[in-house]
Amino acid sequence: MVSGFKFCSIIDTMLKKTSLYTSLTLATMSIFLLLSYAVLLYEPRTNDAAIGLKYKPYLTTDTWAVFDTSTGAVLYGNNTEKVRPIASITKLFTAYMVFQMDSIESIATITRDDLNTEGEFGKLKFGETLTFGSLMFPLLIESSNDAGVAITRTFGPLYAEAMVWTLNNLNLNATRIVDGTGLSQDDVSTPQDLARFFSVLKDTYPHITDITQLKMYITDKRGLVNNNPARTFSNFTGGKQGFTPEAGKTFVGSFVLPRSEREVGIVLLGSNDLTGDIKQLLSSIK
Repeated sequence: MVSGFKFCSIIDTMLKKTSLYTSLTLATMSIFLLLSYAVLLYEPRTNDAAIGLKYKPYLTTDTWAVFDTSTGAVLYGNNTEKVRPIASITKLFTAYMVFQMDSIESIATITRDDLNTEGEFGKLKFGETLTFGSLMFPLLIESSNDAGVAITRTFGPLYAEAMVWTLNNLNLNATRIVDGTGLSQDDVSTPQDLARFFSVLKDTYPHITDITQLKMYITDKRGLVNNNPARTFSNFTGGKQGFTPEAGKTFVGSFVLPRSEREVGIVLLGSNDLTGDIKQLLSSIK
């Protein structure tokens, strides 16, 4: 028979063990909940719902889009399926096709006709020979029409055939490219198609968008200065601008959002003020 003293001692020990067990359990649960909360707090938000508008942006065009660069999905915009001329955004398609056709080492010899193309950018010289890879720099940094014509001419009929194949392969059904520069008003697309194309371009051939970020490119033959107004934004991660009287000012490119690792793309067609419109869109995103 257990004495009263021993019984009390046993009960006391059991209570202490129960109290310790309860404390440990509560502590473990608290740590688990804190860790779970931390994961939820810091987990990158990759869904489209994480992007919204603080206010309606007032732009100089009615044809624009903000999109997810990882998927090409349009997050919001206006007239996103409206077909409009794209001007020198065409040069991104030309660059993409050069890489797609594995033609970086192809050689172009600059002709008088190349140099007589509208526009003075690129600083190419009559008779010089360059690889298509070298022509990427004047094409994309200074938006050289001479470089675009030289590439198109050297490709010959293959350019049009390869471009049709490229557009069909990427399901860009509303896009049409007829020359390598964007001077033609028949080079057209939509914000939705351009969002999809840019996401593929950035993922497949990042070297192209890397070139578009350069402030300048200097060799022993020429010095090129980037004339893209988007370069004035510190969070710019690549893209291309354009202008013709028919197209107005055009742009497709990407930016990293402030205080975030999230990257978004912007398309503007028919703008009167690319810098102001980009600033409006970036500041309106929450």
